[in-house]
Amino acid sequence: FFSSLENMEAVKEKNMLAKENNKRQKLNTNAQKLDLPRLGLGTYEIVSKDIILSAFQIGYRHLDLASCYGNLNAVKEALIEVFKPKYFGGLGIDRSSVFITMKVFEITSEIYIPDLLKKVGVQYFDLLLYHIPNHIFQTQSKMEAS
Repeated sequence: FFSSLENMEAVKEKNMLAKENNKRQKLNTNAQKLDLPRLGLGTYEIVSKDIILSAFQIGYRHLDLASCYGNLNAVKEALIEVFKPKYFGGLGIDRSSVFITMKVFEITSEIYIPDLLKKVGVQYFDLLLYHIPNHIFQTQSKMEAS
């Protein structure tokens, strides 16, 4: 009986998490309105596609990636399964319902972004962030001070 009760609690928790993950937040950027999931899965130190797949199975629709995490291959493998139609054994989730944030260290090279898109296996990122730009601003401040 005790393990059944634990399982029931786990199912309740999973359902609550799925409902929260399905909530979306509308942002008005003046140019367009963005509709993005409120919760996202940070992929830092995730090296298994199975964790990412599990997150999508319980309702996650936002991934937070970074070029420095060293796990883009696992992310790509997971996304192949996520976007693959159900009749081919995938999850059948449409790309347009998934919000992908990519954090990068360098944005000076035109080749860099297309290379990351290829590594992740997508045609676009929904949000591109300059990750930890402190060294740039500190360097600029030091140069201005001298």
